[in-house]
Amino acid sequence: MLICEALTVMMAVPSGMIEGWDKRRELGCTAAAIVDLADKGRLRIGRGPDPVIDVINADPVGEPAMDPVLTQMQALASRPMSVVLRKLRSPEQDTVRELQNRGVLGNGRARLLGLIPARYPLLEGSVDRAIRIRLRHALAGGSCSPQDAALLVILDGVGVARRVLKTEAAGQPPAALHDLIRQIGAFSPFGEALHHSVKRIGSAMPAMGAGA
Repeated sequence: MLICEALTVMMAVPSGMIEGWDKRRELGCTAAAIVDLADKGRLRIGRGPDPVIDVINADPVGEPAMDPVLTQMQALASRPMSVVLRKLRSPEQDTVRELQNRGVLGNGRARLLGLIPARYPLLEGSVDRAIRIRLRHALAGGSCSPQDAALLVILDGVGVARRVLKTEAAGQPPAALHDLIRQIGAFSPFGEALHHSVKRIGSAMPAMGAGA
């Protein structure tokens, strides 16, 4: 499963997407798609807290959520990650459609002329459970794949880690959870870059409610 797909699944619940998370999902999916494309040998992410991203192979991946991002990247090559994250059209809707086609998410419709956004209920709970088992293991000090490390850093960067990982983090205080995820980010070659670039944009988003 792609990182952008895993992130979308984790930010869904049986009743649909969490209200008020639209921009956070979009940013998270964009960051995840960049890492997915790097993993597939299409992008090269440089070093440093805000690395330059280059296209090294423009051949389509064959993934509905990936190929439109790769096409956009050809016009954004050699830009810093923070710039790319702001300018790319998020693959969130492409990711949702792909998950719907697989029966993982249900169909949702916007209501009140779009004032209430579409909600996509989680239908296949086993997919979510499998992801959470791996992340719980990582948060407890176990091994972690580079993909799951990137997923954790992105969830933290867009400001939803505490709520999404409420059970897996075993009630850790926000600061402790943030520090732990940053340590786990070392398992990903892009962990530090994601931490700085995603966090910079995510912190500028409106604060969530107290229950977030």
